[in-house]
Amino acid sequence: MEVLSKLLDNACKFTQAEGRVIITAASNSENMLEVTISDTGRGIEPNRLEAVFDRFYQEEGALRRSVGGTGLGLAICRQIIICLGGKIWAKSMGKEQGSQFHFTIPMVGNI
Repeated sequence: MEVLSKLLDNACKFTQAEGRVIITAASNSENMLEVTISDTGRGIEPNRLEAVFDRFYQEEGALRRSVGGTGLGLAICRQIIICLGGKIWAKSMGKEQGSQFHFTIPMVGNI
């Protein structure tokens, strides 16, 4: 799935080599699959958690120079997840405190 690939790519880009990236998945009571990608990377200020899903948004001006990217990846993820009938959101306690990106998608059939 493209969403998982983009979220993993971001987690790896923003986490130092000695850090961790963890993927978890579980069904919830609403018959949705919830996937979480957690990292120990650079984190996001809490007041910016929704803005990271805006097109062309980048957390800081130097970000483009230090890790590359166009600022479209998370906006694309949001569109895909919404089209699938799910939700996507981010959590972070702030700079240098890691991030968690969550998304849900409807479960179909047996998993």
